[in-house]
Amino acid sequence: MKHISIHEFGEQVSALLPKLIRHIYQYEIQVIARGELTVSKLQFLDCLSEQKSPTMKDLAEYANLKRPSATAVADQMTAQGLISRKAGEKDRRTVFVNLTEKGRRLHKS
Repeated sequence: MKHISIHEFGEQVSALLPKLIRHIYQYEIQVIARGELTVSKLQFLDCLSEQKSPTMKDLAEYANLKRPSATAVADQMTAQGLISRKAGEKDRRTVFVNLTEKGRRLHKS
């Protein structure tokens, strides 16, 4: 195994990042074009796969949406069977969100 300097490693990573970002962007465009997801739903899936049981507030902030808009997206995703929501035990105004198995499969595809 060849050892490289940290500088060379940094240059290699810097060269690969634009390609990686471009591939991710193209994938997202394809998913959206097929009508499977909106941008907001895709952002919710990303957030839910990164965080364990985020709140609706967390999802709204992640997707840069106002809370009523985030609730509308969550309503649609719940109806599609992609997410489940549960009110907090200590404060029922706090709503925690999780991916369903269907949501996990869609995000992985």
